[in-house]
Amino acid sequence: MTARALFVATFVVCLTGAATALGLEVADAPCLSGPVQFGNWGASGSGSEQLAELTAPDAPGPLKWSWLHVRRDAGAHHSRSARAQGLPARVRLVPAPNPNPRRPLVHVGYPRAASRWLQKHLFASAGFVQPFHSTEIVSNLIAPGQLAFDAEEARLWAGSALGEAAATDRVAVISSEMLCGRVFAGGWSAKELAARIATTFGEPRVLIVVREQGAALLSVYKMYLQAGGGLTIDEFIDPPRTGKTVVPPFSLDHFRYWPLVAHYTATFGSDSVLVVPFEQLMTDGRGFARRITQFAGVALPDDLPLTLVENGSPPSRFLAFRRRINPLATRHALNGYSPLYVPGAERLLALAEGLPVWDDPLHRVDTRWRAAIDGHVGDMFADDNRALSRATGIDLGRHGYRV
Repeated sequence: MTARALFVATFVVCLTGAATALGLEVADAPCLSGPVQFGNWGASGSGSEQLAELTAPDAPGPLKWSWLHVRRDAGAHHSRSARAQGLPARVRLVPAPNPNPRRPLVHVGYPRAASRWLQKHLFASAGFVQPFHSTEIVSNLIAPGQLAFDAEEARLWAGSALGEAAATDRVAVISSEMLCGRVFAGGWSAKELAARIATTFGEPRVLIVVREQGAALLSVYKMYLQAGGGLTIDEFIDPPRTGKTVVPPFSLDHFRYWPLVAHYTATFGSDSVLVVPFEQLMTDGRGFARRITQFAGVALPDDLPLTLVENGSPPSRFLAFRRRINPLATRHALNGYSPLYVPGAERLLALAEGLPVWDDPLHRVDTRWRAAIDGHVGDMFADDNRALSRATGIDLGRHGYRV
């Protein structure tokens, strides 16, 4: 054993003893027998450095520690003697990605498939806790580029909240329909996000709610118009192709559910992935909620508002009108941050939305849009739907999916 290795081993033993003296739960000796990797103590600058990786998958007690990190104070000057001694300015134990023995539940979407209802009602019930605001999930997991995402920082962000969930004996839920990929960018980051979930949360349970593709596409198009988009339904489903593409375009392939389900199953195991059709909430709401609570290991609440619609769309006739004036009333990435935008126009548009002139009792606008979608889609999802039905045992054909 080198002098440096001897020093580190002694330091770890002393730190473990101190933690025990303070009454902290510390894993038994096997956690000290894992591989040890040393940081570059001679490097200049600030930031965190991994001192050792100490694995304890079978550690007893409610908490276990799997990572030991050393963090120097930002901006601190480290003298040659301090670096030679290997004395960190601050030492910090980082909890394992999943200290909760009940395992967190990660709900990854799909969009327009009861996400808001789940977040406001089922996941707000007594057996669950949602430790992260949606903006936190975006900023820590979804938004960072592939070279900017820091797995260590993500584990730090998630660790303390998951520990708090364990203390309350509730299942932590991480819910965002963008975790299956951004819908208006064709879901291009779906595979990368699955890897980030595994890196950050260890071995979670994963919930995927699917929706019949025609209905899902119609609802997503309405969301697009609400956000400021200006494409017709035909242009939206089949975006205009130019010689250059600046960002990933919308793609129907995002609604091939089976490839995503198969990837999550391969990543986390078939017993850790649950697929539920959105349509079951409409026909058997209690059965829909029961499947999720049984999967997560919590009791089914008695007072769920099973018939309440959350995050519904404005009238379709109003949205058809809005599409034409969105360049004046909205500035959004979906309309190129329109240079024609008139400040205050969006407030007038919000007032106009409530007028009775938009009533369409015969659903003529929806019928026209749905016919356009069916004309573009046809049976392109049938093979994937059949594969998903075989893998999950769900009769998707009974719920209106093309098989």
